[in-house]
Amino acid sequence: MFKSVLVANRGEIAVRIMRTCRELGVRTVAVYSDVDRDALHVRRADEAVHIGPAALAESYLNLASVIDAARRAGVEALHPGYGFLSENPALPEACEAAGIAFVGPPSAAMRLMGDKSASRTLAAKCGVPVLPGVTGDGPDDATLVKRASEIGFPLMIKAAAGGGGRGMRLVPSAEGLPDALESARREASAVFGDGRLLLERAVVGGRHIEVQVLADACGNVVHLGERECSIQRRYQKVIEESPAPGMTPDLRKRMALAATDVARAGGYVNAGTVEFLLDRDGAFHFLEMNARLQVEHGVTELVTGLDLVALQLRIAAGERLPITQDDVRLSGHAIECRIYAEDPTRAYAPSSGRITYFLPPEGSGVRNDVGVADRMEVPAEYDPLLAKLLVHGASREEALARCRRAVDAYAVEGVKTNLGLLQAVLAAPEFAAGEADLTTLESMSSEDLVPSLPDDVLVAAAAADVLRAGDPAGADPWVALGAWRAGGRRPLEYTYHGGTFELELERVVGRSDVWRTKINGHDHEFTATVGDGGVVVITEAGSQSQWTVTRDGPRLILAMEERRYVLGRPARLSSGFAMPTAAAGAGALRAPMPGVVVRILVAEGERVAARQPLVLLEAMKMEHIIESSVAGVVRKIVCRVGAKVAEGDVLIELEGGEGRDDAAP
Repeated sequence: MFKSVLVANRGEIAVRIMRTCRELGVRTVAVYSDVDRDALHVRRADEAVHIGPAALAESYLNLASVIDAARRAGVEALHPGYGFLSENPALPEACEAAGIAFVGPPSAAMRLMGDKSASRTLAAKCGVPVLPGVTGDGPDDATLVKRASEIGFPLMIKAAAGGGGRGMRLVPSAEGLPDALESARREASAVFGDGRLLLERAVVGGRHIEVQVLADACGNVVHLGERECSIQRRYQKVIEESPAPGMTPDLRKRMALAATDVARAGGYVNAGTVEFLLDRDGAFHFLEMNARLQVEHGVTELVTGLDLVALQLRIAAGERLPITQDDVRLSGHAIECRIYAEDPTRAYAPSSGRITYFLPPEGSGVRNDVGVADRMEVPAEYDPLLAKLLVHGASREEALARCRRAVDAYAVEGVKTNLGLLQAVLAAPEFAAGEADLTTLESMSSEDLVPSLPDDVLVAAAAADVLRAGDPAGADPWVALGAWRAGGRRPLEYTYHGGTFELELERVVGRSDVWRTKINGHDHEFTATVGDGGVVVITEAGSQSQWTVTRDGPRLILAMEERRYVLGRPARLSSGFAMPTAAAGAGALRAPMPGVVVRILVAEGERVAARQPLVLLEAMKMEHIIESSVAGVVRKIVCRVGAKVAEGDVLIELEGGEGRDDAAP
């Protein structure tokens, strides 16, 4: 085993790799950019080396800087994590030249599997089904447009040299193909340095199933079961689970065999994932092989009891796989939820800034892979993934119930998150039934994705606020709480998962111990007592519930059995507090998020329509089309291509429009 490892990554995956290294007694070295000086992965490492400015190309994607950091730190091995340089064949080659072991596949296998066209050809030679498509050595746009009719629509554009959803576009009809090709090629060139594209027939309503494989340098290859990864937004996974629901033993066996055949034929070594598309008829098709550790590897660890990072390190150190296929046993069910700093109700606009409060859930069967902590900055330059919530249960039903409670209990303040989205998906009937597919999330409206809070939680919070333990007999809580609205109503407001929840509480006339409120259109009349230790007892309609309520600054933490909720208690809107918006008034198109201007789609003097795309902005590794909500004439273009803008900065000035011009991503 190695004595020292440099982790060429950041965020939760860097922290997770370091955890295993620490358990194995391996010294860890972190790398960091200017904006990551105080990041969690830097704190957790035994040593940290600065590698450059915030810009990816000058830090985490700077191969020379990463290798130089490894040399200076004197490490024996380098683990790339995922993303960044993890699938760049130049990295293992540079490691070999520097005498440093690379924790991943050899460059030849990485180059083969990282090329979607070449890996697709390999899969077909292995007898693995592939979708109809156009590959080759980077056909130009004219050739792709001509060949598209042979494939048929809808079709999918893919970047030949990349993954992670970058450079991918779903094209419903021929009319949208030229623009989609241009956009996909531009993104592929910017992210991967390779603008080659391929086309494949799109399968609407399919499922994304992947198989985890491990291979050593002695030719041993095993699979560790499959994962269901169909809950996606913008081709990026959001929720994953293992094993995949609804898999027959025969289908599972055939898919696993296909995965190991592809890995063996490609000369693969170390951990990798073979991804398939499963259509509604039960037929599967090869998509690609990810030549690295996957974000969702944790669910496989929970159902197999294996530490994939430890196995990666042992394989990279030249050891044989310590397990055979017969040793692999799947136990129970695991689900992972990715916690992103983004706003699903605003087209997944990324959210950067300082985390002001962070409290992950705890309990049996709950695992947290986190990359942030209280008071830490979420930079605008990097992927918005903050943390991963993983749960394990004896059955899918138990794991799902545990996952729902854990998402309810998660608390992140200071940036927008997708916790409301996770609540909505976990509660969706098709997900509960194990029937979700690639259309499930995209079919949900923005109204479906807002945070939800059960009525009984708000009742308990209100009771805790209007009553005080130890009050003398007969003390009037109305007086203790100060000013009340005319008519005897007490307005209360709470925040939860980024949403705001308001209610009015009143005492029933003639009854000092009975309270009344309306929540989500439902009338509630209850009695409440607050005892020592913050115990709140609610009696409503003959039923009694007991909550433990603790105060953490302006927050209430409510707990009952395995349930927990963290509610903020902000100032009333009348205090003057307001969240910044994307536009400050008519005539100003403003950036709805920090980012870099990629393209300006209009010219000064041009007349534009409402909802017309005006600017292409890149933020947190994603492109966002910024549209105008009003018609008008472009008076002045304030921004420029390549410029970095802050949230609220004016991009374009319009004249002739009426009302607010809300920039919408």
